[in-house]
Amino acid sequence: GPADNGGEGAAWVFVRDLSGVWSQEGLKLVGTGATGNAGQGQSCALAADGNTLAVGGSEDNAGIGATWIFVRVVAVWSQQGSPLIGTGDFGGPSVAHQGTACSLSADGNTLAAGGPDAVSVSGTFGALWIFARVGLVWSEEQRLEGSSPVGNSKQGCACSLSTDGSKV
Repeated sequence: GPADNGGEGAAWVFVRDLSGVWSQEGLKLVGTGATGNAGQGQSCALAADGNTLAVGGSEDNAGIGATWIFVRVVAVWSQQGSPLIGTGDFGGPSVAHQGTACSLSADGNTLAAGGPDAVSVSGTFGALWIFARVGLVWSEEQRLEGSSPVGNSKQGCACSLSTDGSKV
């Protein structure tokens, strides 16, 4: 829900019980560390085991964007670390809109976060950032841009990681 609470945004988790009934698990999730109205919930991705959730907020910090990670332990969700914000934009402060799209590997240890308005060295627009979790710590691995884009290609508007996190 990126428009929740005047644009702050939020995400909700629902679970299905053995009888097939869906119910909300815990309170709505709103990550800490946002700058301004982040639009959290613009995108979401859930790991295969259902215990790691990525929540993109493409409007954080006036449009730079970010992605928050939440983990579930015994049906309680909590934020893991600070918001993830990729580096490497060219041409000054960029309104990349990181978190427009996000995808997690099956084990929840690799994240792809898209920023369709990121500025590249060639002046084209769009990128993906890959983050990896080791233990409880997330770090940026690489910024990705496809070759030979023509015009404003908006790479990073959508993304999907393979099960093992080796392809995006």
